[in-house]
Amino acid sequence: MGAGGMSKSQVSRLCADIDERVNVFLLRPLERAWPYLWLDATYVKVRKGARPPDQPRTSPKVGAHTPFPGT
Repeated sequence: MGAGGMSKSQVSRLCADIDERVNVFLLRPLERAWPYLWLDATYVKVRKGARPPDQPRTSPKVGAHTPFPGT
């Protein structure tokens, strides 16, 4: 991956920079509701005639994430 010539201190500085950027992203305020779609699916055996084919079943859920009060 091209990191063969890096020293331990260079790797540590790089990781610290990445950690800082990730924390800024994770701790940013959510100022409005964010819509989302959650899909869950499973296959069930359903007998139709002589053989039981797999039938997909889904259960979609739609909602919106809202920020918690005081955050």
